[in-house]
Parts: sequence; C-alpha cells; structure tokens
Amino acid sequence: MRVGPKIEKGFREFSSFLKRSGWRGKENDCVNLFAHRFLAKRIRPMDRMGIEVAVPQLTGKGRKQAVRKDLVIWKHSGQTTWGKDWKAKAVPQAILEWKVKRGPAARATISPRDRAWLTGYKRRHREFVGVCVTVAFGKKTEVKWEFI
Repeated sequence: MRVGPKIEKGFREFSSFLKRSGWRGKENDCVNLFAHRFLAKRIRPMDRMGIEVAVPQLTGKGRKQAVRKDLVIWKHSGQTTWGKDWKAKAVPQAILEWKVKRGPAARATISPRDRAWLTGYKRRHREFVGVCVTVAFGKKTEVKWEFI
C-alpha cells in the first residue's frame, strides 16, 4: 500500500480519538501521539519515521542546505537525508507539517506558509507526499489535514 492511504487512515483514527477522549497537547505532543499511536502500526519498520529531522531545503537566497520538519517518513529503514559528504541529499517519502491552535476561538485552518513550502517541494520531487495538518483545541476539537 502506498504511504498516502496509510497516513489518511491514521488521521481519521487520530481525529476520532481527539474528539471523543478530551486529550490535550501542544504541537510536539500531537506529533508524537500521532506518530507512535496512529501511524507506527502502519509504517514498518517504525524507524522509517523521524520527528524533527532534517530534509533537503528548497533552493533560494539565504537558505541552508537542510531544514527540520515535524514528521518525516523515509523510504528505507534508518534512513536520513545526509550523504557521505554530509550534504543533505535523500528526499523523504513524506513530510507532515503540523500546527496546533488553542483557545476558545481556535479553528483548524491550514497554514498558507506550510502549504507553499510543501507545494514547492512537490514541484521538485514528484513522488513525494506532503501533508499540512492543523489541530484546533477550541470550543470543539478539530483536526484538518490536506495532502499536497
């Protein structure tokens, strides 16, 4: 099975869990819960997943060669972006960029900045799957995700 449907199933379960459980957490808590409880059973071996790991950055003035992303899925077990020359080379199978909003007026809206970055990455790496995710802990709990 391709990685997109596995991610989709994980988000459906995650969203259902949040809405019925009363669980609360900030961004890093949400990423960790999703990765370990809802995605790990679908992505094997589990060491294909990385939290806050480097991926090659988009080219542009003043940009570093690599940038950290919230949740990354690699094609191979234990993979990283780094080549033997310590250059950021390997492109992940998927990148999930997260936002968490809190407070009574919080709404699950997709970050335009994350969408733009992932869209640019997709233009350069056609096989890649990008996902923007927002969790809102407002009057009601909402989870919204968008595949790029």
